[in-house]
Order: sequence, then C-alpha cells, then structure tokens
Amino acid sequence: MQENKSNLEELYEATKNQLQRLSIFHELYKAITSALDLDKLLKSVTEEATRLLNARICILRLLKDGKLKVRSASRLPEGIKERMELESGDGIAGCVIKNDKPLLVEDVSKMPENLRTQVPDVKSVICVPLKVGEGISGTLCLYDKEGPDGTIIPFNMDDLDTAEDFASISALAIEKAWIYEKGLQREKDALEAKKRMEILFETVQSGIVTLDRDYRILYANRSIEQWIDKRVEETIGKYCSEVFYEDGGICPHCVAEVTFETGEINAVTQMKGSDYAGLTSYPIKDENGNVVESVVFIRNITEKVRSQEEILGLYKEVSETKDYLKSLIDNSADAIVTSDLNGIITSWNKGAEEIYGLTEREAIGKFLPFIPDSII
Repeated sequence: MQENKSNLEELYEATKNQLQRLSIFHELYKAITSALDLDKLLKSVTEEATRLLNARICILRLLKDGKLKVRSASRLPEGIKERMELESGDGIAGCVIKNDKPLLVEDVSKMPENLRTQVPDVKSVICVPLKVGEGISGTLCLYDKEGPDGTIIPFNMDDLDTAEDFASISALAIEKAWIYEKGLQREKDALEAKKRMEILFETVQSGIVTLDRDYRILYANRSIEQWIDKRVEETIGKYCSEVFYEDGGICPHCVAEVTFETGEINAVTQMKGSDYAGLTSYPIKDENGNVVESVVFIRNITEKVRSQEEILGLYKEVSETKDYLKSLIDNSADAIVTSDLNGIITSWNKGAEEIYGLTEREAIGKFLPFIPDSII
C-alpha cells in the first residue's frame, strides 16, 4: 500500500511539473502577442528559462556582426558579463552556432579547454540555438541544475528537449520584438506573428483546443485528429460535445468547465478505447479578470500509464511471492536458519525452535557456532 502511494505521489509530482511547464509556455505565447520592448522580453526569457529548468544561471546571447553578445542574463555573478562575449565558433555557445545543433554537457571538466565556460564552478551546461526557420539569431545557455534540496545535479535529455521547445517559442518572440523595433507596420507584423504561431502550434505533438464560454471550438491544431474522426477544419465553430463525445471519446468540455467556474488550471485523465489522454485546461481572462476562453492541451499518456500499471503489477506479484515463502518457512517442520556473511543469525523458524530448543528471540543476533555439539 505504501509503495502504491509512493508511485501515485511520483505521478502527481510529474503531472504537476508538466503543468508548470505548459503554464510557462502559455505565458510566453501571450508575451509574443504583446511584448514590444526587446530588453524586457529578453529579461523575461532568461528568468522564465531559469525557473523552468531549475538552473543556477542562464545567459542569452544574440548574434551580431559575427559575435555572440550577452543581451540578458539571470543570476550571473557580478563582474564577468563583459568577459562572456564570444566569437562565432568559440566556447560552448559558439560551437552551437557553428554546428547548428543543441548541446548537452553533463560534465564540463571533460570538455576540451577551448570549449570550457568562463562561468566559475560550472559542472553541467545546456546550450540551444535560437532559431526561426533556417536562421539562427543567438543562443540560450543554462548552467547547473539545482535539485529539490539545492544540490547541483546534471541536466538530462528531458531538460534538453524542454530547453529546445522553450528556445523555439522565445526565438519567435524575439523576432517579433525586432520587427517592431525596426518600425514595420503593426497590421503586417500581427499577421506574420499569427502565421508563425499557427505553424508552431501545428507542429506541437499535443492536441490544443480553445473553447469559448459556450464551449464552441474557436481554434484547434491538427494533433487533435488522433482523438476524433474529423479533420480539424470541420471542428471550428462547433460545440465541443458535437466533436468529441461520439464513440465514448475524450471530453475537453469537462476539464474546461472547472476552469470557467474557478479561473484555475485544471487537469484530468480520460480514456478512449485502450488509450489514455491527459487533459489540462488554462484560463484566458479579459481585462476585468473574467475567464472568457479556455485553452485545453491534450496529451497521449498511454505509455506512461501502462508503465505505472506494470510496475504496480510487478510489485503485487513480488509481495505475494514474499508472503508465500515466509509462510512456508514459518510452518516448516525442518529447521531453517539464515545468517549474514559474518555468521550472525538473521532468521530462526519454528522448526529450529523445536529441534534446538531455543526461541527465535534467543537465537537472532547470535553467532552461528553457538549451537552445542550435543544437539547437532
């Protein structure tokens, strides 16, 4: 029972962390449609990246005239920012620019000297390119991941995937701010930003559905087609129940209903056939704080749930086998005795009590050769 509780707690924590990450991505999406000040945007990107990945330090560099210049940093020690400018191809960030590939360094001390970071006492680094299309505008580097107890632990591949996703959205935001700084017309810029966001959401593997208060579908990406028998174009403007309820399907309406009522993020797990879906709804509020829309993310968590079920099944089998063996030993008429490598008795069954005349309490913890020769 305790093990089951522990597994459920781990699943809850994993879901909670995923909700936090999705919430940050959603907040950054809103920033894309409103942020005009480039410096404020860059500061927000480094702060949110630091929080999202529990990093000790985050540095955002932008490429200009063949050099990577630090434009924003979170928690960077005083006095070293001036030394962090790099030529394209130098250091970890320069290597990422040169090779056009993200880089995960679990142990910086094993890197070649020319790729070492100038940030002091760094053990692990993630560096990803900021890209829009084929063009690279800079890099986002994170240094040292802090564990729950504050100790430094290495970044892993899941962290790298999260950093790449975050950098993709950030690159779109940065490009949009640049467009505004160059004075392009607001209408043209808004149209370009909308097109880019549509492309971004179409490439997300999770299904995304936006509902109004009448539960009509305002927007949906193509990934929802794995849960319905319609093309996404056929869903816009229809009631959610008309699209999803057929054939015992999943229910974005149900998860969004709580969000509309409370204004809070809500998450549920649902099934369609043999597949499991994790649904999470986020509120979109007007200037008065009223929830006017709800964005629902739909993730296929079948593999994760089945893995948890398999672990629980194995635990049950082991527990039953252990209880069965214990019963056999306890009720055996033969003496069954176990000891550790030092000859100290660790178990003493009822058969041993009958044969040697010593109780379990008298025998446990004693040295095995204590048994008199006369009763052997």
